Amino acid sequence: MGQSKKDLRNRKNKVLEAQGLRVQLTHSGVPVKPAKPTFPCSICKAPMPTMFDTVSHMNKHPKNTYADCFPGLTHP
Repeated sequence: MGQSKKDLRNRKNKVLEAQGLRVQLTHSGVPVKPAKPTFPCSICKAPMPTMFDTVSHMNKHPKNTYADCFPGLTHP
């Protein structure tokens, strides 16, 4: 008896996973999107998903500078 499509697919996936090249899929077979980078505020620890949100977040901390809230990021 020959191998089924599932057997061939599983064998291919094992080889790719061993090489570190396998793409993670959702239950419906769509590739999983990578997580968006977040920038946590060092004062209140609130995660900011985009650079624009970091600028608008500064209104919550009027006494602190941008460098105090987000060390390592440059002010856009």
